[in-house]
Amino acid sequence: MKHSSPKSFLRYLVVGAAGFVTEAVMVASLIVLGATPVLARIVSFPTALLVTWLLNRSWSFRATRHQRIASELLAYVGVQIAGFLVNLATYFVIVRWLEQPGPVLAVFALAIASGVGLIVNYLGAKSWVFRA
Repeated sequence: MKHSSPKSFLRYLVVGAAGFVTEAVMVASLIVLGATPVLARIVSFPTALLVTWLLNRSWSFRATRHQRIASELLAYVGVQIAGFLVNLATYFVIVRWLEQPGPVLAVFALAIASGVGLIVNYLGAKSWVFRA
C-alpha cells in the first residue's frame, strides 16, 4: 500500500507542522486580542483543519484520495474532530495547570496537545479517509 509508507507519514508530519503553525499564529493572535486560550483554540481549529485537509489531499495521500470531495471532507472532519477532542482535552488540562497562560505558554500547550492528537488523526486519515 502506497499510503502507509514511511514517506506518506513524513509528508503527514510536514502537513501537520503547517497546520500547527497556522493554528499557533491564530491562537497567539487571538489571546493577544483578549480571547481565552480555550476560545482561541476553538476558533482556530476550523482554519487548521481546512489547511491540513487540502495539503493532505493534494500531497500526503494523493494516491488514495477520493473523487467525491464532499464525502472525503466529511470523513476527514469526523476524524479530525476525534483527534481534536483528544488534543483539546490535553490542551485544557495544561492550560488549567498553567492558570490561563499568555500566548507563548498557550502555544507550548498547543504543541504538546498536537503531539498527543497526532496519533488519532494519522491513524484515522490513513485507515478511513484516504484508504486505498
